[in-house]
Amino acid sequence: MVHRLKTANLPRLLMVMMLTCPAVHSVLGQPPEDAVESARVDRLIHQLGADSFQVREQAQNQLLAIGLSAQAELAKAIKSPDLEIRFRARRIFVQLLQMDFQRRLTLFVNDVDGKLEHDLPGWKLFREQVGTRAEHRKLFASMVRVEAPFLMSLESKSDVLAIVTNRLTDLQPYGTNTVGGPKIAKLESIAVVLLASSQLSQEQLYRISSPMYNLLNFQETKNGIRGGSKNGVLKGMVASYIERSMDMANSQLPLTLVLEYGLEETGVKLGRKILNDATAPAMVREYAAICLARFGTKADIPKLLPMLTEKDVIHSWSTTKAKGKIIKTQLRDAILLLLLHQTDQDHTDYGYRFVQPSPVTVYRVYSAGFIEDAVREKAHAQWSTWWAKNKASVTASGSNSEK
Repeated sequence: MVHRLKTANLPRLLMVMMLTCPAVHSVLGQPPEDAVESARVDRLIHQLGADSFQVREQAQNQLLAIGLSAQAELAKAIKSPDLEIRFRARRIFVQLLQMDFQRRLTLFVNDVDGKLEHDLPGWKLFREQVGTRAEHRKLFASMVRVEAPFLMSLESKSDVLAIVTNRLTDLQPYGTNTVGGPKIAKLESIAVVLLASSQLSQEQLYRISSPMYNLLNFQETKNGIRGGSKNGVLKGMVASYIERSMDMANSQLPLTLVLEYGLEETGVKLGRKILNDATAPAMVREYAAICLARFGTKADIPKLLPMLTEKDVIHSWSTTKAKGKIIKTQLRDAILLLLLHQTDQDHTDYGYRFVQPSPVTVYRVYSAGFIEDAVREKAHAQWSTWWAKNKASVTASGSNSEK
C-alpha cells in the first residue's frame, strides 16, 4: 500500500507563501477539532501580546509545543492589529514549518524501500536520472535544503536552458562578484545543475559547455566531488553529464573532465568510441588515446596504432634542457609515448628527453616531443621493430585482460 506524504518546500518559500496566501493553513492540515484545545490556542495567541515579556515567551513556547495543529489560529493571528502578536505568530509559524520540513525530509531519507510517495520538487527527475538508494536520497535531501527554488523552477519546465544558464552564471568561481576571491559553490548546487542538464538538447549542452567546464574543473569543485561523503553519487552525475555532452564539436573539454575525475568506465567507453572516428580532431583523439592509456588495457593498443602515421605538430615549446632550441611534438610522438606506457617500456630508451609525468594525463601532453627529426624517426623505427617482434604476445595478454 502506498501512502501519500505531502512535503513542504524550503522554509523561506513557505514563509513567503504564509505572508501572501490567506488560506495557507489548508496546506498542512486542519484546525484542532477539540473546542477546549482551540480555546487554549486562542488564549495563548492573545498572550503573545501581553505586557509581560515572560508571559509572551511562555505563550510562544507553548504554541511551538502544540505544533501545526495550531496553524489555523496562527494564520489568523498574522493579521492581528497587535504588532507584537503579528510578529510572534509569524515567527512561530515559520519555526513550525521549518520543523515539519526537516521531519518530512528525514522521512524521505529513511524511506529506502520507497513505501511512501514524496512530492519534493525535482524528485521524480532525480529518481529517474540518478537513483533511489540511501546515498541518493541523502544527496537529494541536501539538494532540496539548498536549492529548492531552483528545483521548483526546473519542475515548471518553462525555460530550462535559461534556468541552468542563470544558475551557472551565479556559481562561476570567477564571476563579477568575486572580489574577495573565487566563489566556492556548494556540492548541492553543482548537483542540481548537473541534474537539470539532463533536460537539455545537444545544441543546448554545447551552449553551456564552457561555464560548466569552468565550474567542474575548478580545483575546489574537484576536491569536493572527489573527496566528499557524496562523491560516489556526484561523480556518477558528472560522468552522465560528460557522456551526454560528447556529441559536441569540442569534445576535448569533457575528456579533460574524465581524466581529472578519474572516471575509468566513462574514459574507456568514450576513448574507444572516439578512436573509431578518424574524422575527430587530432587534439580530441589525443585525449581519447590518453583515456585508453590510463584506464584501458593492452587490448586497446591496436586502436592507437593508426595514429602513428600522423605527423601534425600539436605542440611547440621549449625548456632549459633544450638550451634555446624548439621542441616539437607531433601527434604520433604523443601516441608512441602512450604505447610505451601501455607496454611497460622505458621511454628514455627511445630518445625521449623532455617527458614530464602527470597523474592526470599520464604525461604532460606537450612534453612528448623531439628537437631533432633524426631522433624522432629512430624512435618510431625502434617501436616498429619492437612491435613486430612482440605483437603476438602483447595481443594475447590484452585478450586475457579483457576476459
